[in-house]
Amino acid sequence: MALEHEHTREAIRRRLQQGASPSYLRDWVYGGIDGAVTTFAVIAGVAGASLSAKIVVILGLANMVADGFSMAASNYSGTKTEVDDADRLRAALEALAGFAVAVEQSRPNSRVRTLGLA
Repeated sequence: MALEHEHTREAIRRRLQQGASPSYLRDWVYGGIDGAVTTFAVIAGVAGASLSAKIVVILGLANMVADGFSMAASNYSGTKTEVDDADRLRAALEALAGFAVAVEQSRPNSRVRTLGLA
C-alpha cells in the first residue's frame, strides 16, 4: 500500500513549513444559499400575512443583516476551530518527528551495548 506522503524528516519539515491556502468559495456558496433561503422564507411569510410592501422590504433587509452577522460569527468559530486543530496536529507531528529522531539516534548505541562493546 502506497503512502500519501513521504515520511522522511525533510518531507515532514517541508509539510510543516507550508502555510495553508485559504479558500472562501465554500463560504460564499454556503452563505449565498443560506441567505437566499432564509430571506425568502421571511419575505414569503410576511407577504402571506398580507402586510404592506414596506414592511416586507424592512423585514427582508433586517433578516439579511442578521443573517450576515450570524454567518460571520459561525464562520469565525469554525475557522478558529480548524486553526486550533491544525496547530494541535502540527505539535503532534513535531513531537513525533522528534521522537523518531531520538529513536534513530539511540539505535546504534543500543546495538553496541547488546553486543557487549560499550
